[in-house]
Amino acid sequence: MKILCSPVLLLCCLTPALAQEAEESHVPKEFDTWWLVLLKKGEVRSQNETEAADIQNKHLKHLSDMRASGKMKVAGPLEVSPDHPIRGICFYDGALSQEEVRKLAEADPAVKAGRLTVEVVKWWLPKGGVVFPKPE
Repeated sequence: MKILCSPVLLLCCLTPALAQEAEESHVPKEFDTWWLVLLKKGEVRSQNETEAADIQNKHLKHLSDMRASGKMKVAGPLEVSPDHPIRGICFYDGALSQEEVRKLAEADPAVKAGRLTVEVVKWWLPKGGVVFPKPE
């Protein structure tokens, strides 16, 4: 007994497989990972203006040192409403451990003073999706 397959029947059978293959082609095969350190507003905001300015200068120096070391790729503040909890973001090398990133972030003078807190999260994205400039 011969089984004949019409082009319409063949197309109907292959369409789900082709659709799945097309959807899967959008899934990256390789990923880069980065650590995002979310700098959040801390509970200790009672410093006077001079103390707060000193802490801010030390905070910026810490970020500059982290960037120069190559462990942190880039950092910057966010423009948000005054009551928004996240004040800035730092991107650390994904090859570091979460514990190492946390220790580096918690060494920030603004974190030590309680003006900021940190949350460390891993960010996955398609390989080569983001390229950070090299430290100067």
